Amino acid sequence: MLKFVIILMAMSTLSAELPNRIAASKWANEMSSAFEAAREAARVLYDIQHEEKNLAFELKDDFSPVTIADQQANEIICKILHDHFPDYGILTEEKVTDPDLQPAVENWRARERTWIIDPLDGTQAFIDHGKGYGIHIGLTYLGEPVMGINYYPETQTAYFAVLGCGAYKQVGEEMAAPLAPQIRDEILPIRNSNQSETASIYRVLFGQEITPEIVERHFQKYDSCGMKFCAVAEGFANVFLSSGLKGGLWDFCSGQVIILESGGQISDFEGNPIDYRNPDARLEKGVVICNNIELYRRVLQIYD
Repeated sequence: MLKFVIILMAMSTLSAELPNRIAASKWANEMSSAFEAAREAARVLYDIQHEEKNLAFELKDDFSPVTIADQQANEIICKILHDHFPDYGILTEEKVTDPDLQPAVENWRARERTWIIDPLDGTQAFIDHGKGYGIHIGLTYLGEPVMGINYYPETQTAYFAVLGCGAYKQVGEEMAAPLAPQIRDEILPIRNSNQSETASIYRVLFGQEITPEIVERHFQKYDSCGMKFCAVAEGFANVFLSSGLKGGLWDFCSGQVIILESGGQISDFEGNPIDYRNPDARLEKGVVICNNIELYRRVLQIYD
């Protein structure tokens, strides 16, 4: 329990001071509220994972797991953001039962500003008592992502960005530092959940046969979609591809701003921007994420 108390004390000061460029931006209040919501949800997630012996879960229609932690974190985040910004739309991966929030949820595509939320990214890692789970909170303006935060409770690490104001990383009570990934000549790939698909995607880039064994040994693995974005933005990897990804908009909105503001690129495999007003709320044509323009162009040329 002592460890839990210490971590909560550190979380309580996470959003004490925003970087100057973000604090002076038109989205400063939204970013502060997103930090507040992420911090409060993180407390619940950490508490449930570390205190519950049996993390029971159900399967949703897409066969992905959902736990009481997903639901409770979702309620906290949506309530805090709606209290601060009642006119904003809400699109979230989990169900919203609060009747006061239904207009925001039902009319999210029509709202000028919309929150796009994944209250628990990496649910399977959470169930397995792993550290690779996080919280995504993004904001769109007229369908374009303008602000985002990915927060990881176990390491007290936040990646966040505002369009035109840079991307930052903050760990615990440390001052936030700008993300400026090193541009590398070699390809540092991230594998997706389907190893055979990963091998086929990277085969052309490497110019050699990539076996599942090579993928397992040399390709980097992250438990959550958001961590893959952050790894590319930070320079631990420089490319993540998935031609068959059908993820939800909540998997990508916050991370997109972080990628773009760290100097990276993101689109579908045809080079089109992600449609954040897609009524299905899903990706249709995969995703290409690179942390430099040259590699991004090379990928698109290959799949043209």
